[in-house]
Amino acid sequence: DIAAAKKANKALIYTYGLSPFSTEAVAILEASGYEFENIELGAEWFALGGYESVARVELSKEVESGATSLPKIFIGGQCVGGCAELAALAESGELDG
Repeated sequence: DIAAAKKANKALIYTYGLSPFSTEAVAILEASGYEFENIELGAEWFALGGYESVARVELSKEVESGATSLPKIFIGGQCVGGCAELAALAESGELDG
């Protein structure tokens, strides 16, 4: 359950193993020392696509654009976006763990 995971973790990232952006985002979090939980979505996220993947639909509701791309990163329960947004936070020093 996404809502419960957001509440239970300082930072939460939903990733897909074959996504280079997911790999980069995890590396950014690890390098920052920020405490986080990684939930890797399996092939169902990619294969089912659209509205067949429950996780994909629920995550798309977390961003105004409805984007289903991964990673999706939550800090303090709020979706900050994906890899580019996380990189900007790290660069500005806002991720200092």
